[in-house]
Amino acid sequence: MNSARPPESRGAQLRQAHLEDAPQFTALLQEVAREMGALARRAEEIDKAYLRAALKAAATRGCALVIEAEGALLGSIFTYAPEPALFHRCWSNTTLAVIPKAQGQGLGRRLMEGVLAAGREATPPIDRLELFVRASNVSAQGLYERLGFRQEGVLKQRLRTPEGALEDDQLWAYYYP
Repeated sequence: MNSARPPESRGAQLRQAHLEDAPQFTALLQEVAREMGALARRAEEIDKAYLRAALKAAATRGCALVIEAEGALLGSIFTYAPEPALFHRCWSNTTLAVIPKAQGQGLGRRLMEGVLAAGREATPPIDRLELFVRASNVSAQGLYERLGFRQEGVLKQRLRTPEGALEDDQLWAYYYP
């Protein structure tokens, strides 16, 4: 068995996301939503307007990063402080996505570590980073736990899958020391 990474992820670079990334960023999220169902939004709910609004919020009160190789986005993450200002010490609405063919290569970890590092340097200071994850997404839960996140709660039957089943949503949080 060949353990070498596929050429798509070799030499992948982590960088700050920009508004100009919106079209490729949109396509990446749509692919992950369509093929994996791992995002809260369905593919048809992800458009350039949604992405531009998220990137603008991340630029002013959060962080947005992408990881790319050979000019193609392989993964992305964005998070930002919700309104009102009372919540500006907390980054939330965190969305992490890695295209299916690049899964399992540490790209999600690199993206999350990048956001955690940005939170340490943020002004105003960030005390907490939070995210929601489906109860069925055990691999993501393992990643978050290894990075120091703690599960804080379960929202019972919060999500309705495209097939009509109800699924629990879990709240996870990372506390900055």
